Amino acid sequence: MNSNDGGADRSDADGCDTPTPDHSGEERRPSARRRGSDDGRLAWSEEILFGGMELTILSTPAFAALVTLQGVYPDAAPLAGLQALAVGSVALAAFRTRAVDVGPWPRRGEFASLPLRVTYFSVLFFAATMGVAVAAAAAGTWWATLLGGATQTIGLAAFPTVYGLVHGEPLRDPVARA
Repeated sequence: MNSNDGGADRSDADGCDTPTPDHSGEERRPSARRRGSDDGRLAWSEEILFGGMELTILSTPAFAALVTLQGVYPDAAPLAGLQALAVGSVALAAFRTRAVDVGPWPRRGEFASLPLRVTYFSVLFFAATMGVAVAAAAAGTWWATLLGGATQTIGLAAFPTVYGLVHGEPLRDPVARA
């Protein structure tokens, strides 16, 4: 951005947000919502897409188990799973951009936390799908499958705390790991 844009948020060449000082002297991380309207929509679309890809790829072990178990609740399990993926993708985008600040998230490409993320996201997706399917069948209403998205969102909001307990504070600069 140019220098006469009124101090708008800056992004470096690869599209990663860089912290910018605000008027109080503290640094803040820009949100996709604070950018220009076209850039903001594109940034949110990208974050939601990447959030969905991250949830899908890291939850693959749960997908394998759910494919074989979905016959137990053939209507409720797919509905709850779709809710968990759709709402979870948007929630993950909101958490990573800190539109809703639940704590610092590790970088997507951080391999040291991959076992934790695969395990956590798989268990969470399994609970948001099969756990909610069992509850919906017990309640006798398919409206309860909407809780799949709520379960996924609450679980994702807790992930930075779990990450912090296992790995400590996430590093933002990959070179600083040495």
